[in-house]
Amino acid sequence: MYISKLKFTCFILALCFVNVNSGYAYTVSDAISKARVMNEELKIKGKDKDIKKLDKYRVFSTFLPRIIATSTNSKYNDLRRNNGISDQINNKITIEQEIFSFGTTTSKLSAAAKKSKAADLTYQNDVNSLVLDVITKYIQVLFARSQLCVALQQEESTRKIAELTKLRADYNATSITDVYLIESNLEKVIAEKDNLIAELASYEEDYAQIVGEFPPSGMLYIDAYAVTLPKNLEDLLLIANEKNPALESSKYEFLASKDNEMSSLMNLMPKVSVFASAGQYPKTTPYDSANQDIKKFYSGTDRSVGLQIRVPILDEGLKYIDVRDAGYNVQRSKAVYKNTEEIVAANIAKSWARYQTLKEAVISSRKALKLAEKAFIGMEEQYKHGAKTITDLIGSQRDMFHIKMELSRNISSFIITTFGIQAMCNEVDKFDYNRISYNKGEIVEGIDIDKIDAMTQKYSAMYNLTKRQKKKDDNTKVNTSKLRHPSLKEADKKSTWTF
Repeated sequence: MYISKLKFTCFILALCFVNVNSGYAYTVSDAISKARVMNEELKIKGKDKDIKKLDKYRVFSTFLPRIIATSTNSKYNDLRRNNGISDQINNKITIEQEIFSFGTTTSKLSAAAKKSKAADLTYQNDVNSLVLDVITKYIQVLFARSQLCVALQQEESTRKIAELTKLRADYNATSITDVYLIESNLEKVIAEKDNLIAELASYEEDYAQIVGEFPPSGMLYIDAYAVTLPKNLEDLLLIANEKNPALESSKYEFLASKDNEMSSLMNLMPKVSVFASAGQYPKTTPYDSANQDIKKFYSGTDRSVGLQIRVPILDEGLKYIDVRDAGYNVQRSKAVYKNTEEIVAANIAKSWARYQTLKEAVISSRKALKLAEKAFIGMEEQYKHGAKTITDLIGSQRDMFHIKMELSRNISSFIITTFGIQAMCNEVDKFDYNRISYNKGEIVEGIDIDKIDAMTQKYSAMYNLTKRQKKKDDNTKVNTSKLRHPSLKEADKKSTWTF
């Protein structure tokens, strides 16, 4: 009894733990799982794969014997009978098995197996593309929210400067021109914030189209620095050449085309098969002219076993055309394989160069941001004492927030580029994203991950959608495509953009 109570207590505590952390339970893995279930295009490609894999079983069926049963019931005029009508029933069953075809069937089976493998790899490449798209949309939403947080911080900072400038103007410590300058700058900052709100709306809509639902709150951050990549480009190219599904698929298509060429050549060679048949048919005695009738009817049987050798000399001219067609297909498949190899190598090289550049850019942006923050603090103090002008302070502030925005974009691009490389190495689908997801710390300097939702929630499509659904009857289906995005609520007076 004590053990049962202990288990029950642990179960309740586990539920409480889940509920406490449910706001931070949404990872990119959840988004990927949802997209794989909801994405109709992936379902179509999955069925295409299943259809292509049927070729293997279609060819394999040629190894099985052919069994044909026939039954014929015919009526015809018979002058030997008084009524002139006679029925005849013929029954026959034939079994035929090909025993030698100079490798035609085995070549077809080999080609079908390789095409089946190519279909699997093509589908895996489609899955990788979907996963990468989900990661891209996920990161774009997350960092669009972080950039909106930066814009809100900039607006708050600008309002404080505006209040300070007005106070100084009241005491004749500065001119009214400075007040106009800071108010003009405030309007510009608000306009930039509105643009970011619209941008967030666009990213959330893109996310909903691919995942099947609007992005929720509590999206965990992905630490791309925890992803292990090869140390140099050469090692990365070796891995991509071995694992890239698009490249592997084109290689198997090329190998399958060679098998098909061999099959078309062997199709011109002799074929050997054995057959056996048994049949039953009507048989009569000789005709009796005196009685104008047939004396007796009885059934006869026919049994035969044989060996058939078929040697084509000038037979089915299309087969000779098939040989040429197969040869051209080999050349085409080889060209596609080489072209894919070059494309993959070029994309790997570009992504690696971008990865290295963004990695250094993030480091440089962080250093620049620290210096810009110190410069702004100093500039603000000097402005209070009249040592610097409002123009100097506005310029310093804009530089600081511009660098913070640039840092956010660089981190976002770095994460997307990292997983783009993973996708080309066929590692993106089975990657453990929960291992590198977290909800604490700063996504960008001064922007805490666990505070993003509190700052941007009222601009979120999911937040607005939830509020609207509460006002509707539970049985009413909400058409989300016709809802006005919540992020445009504050921009209604300046913008007519809707979706």
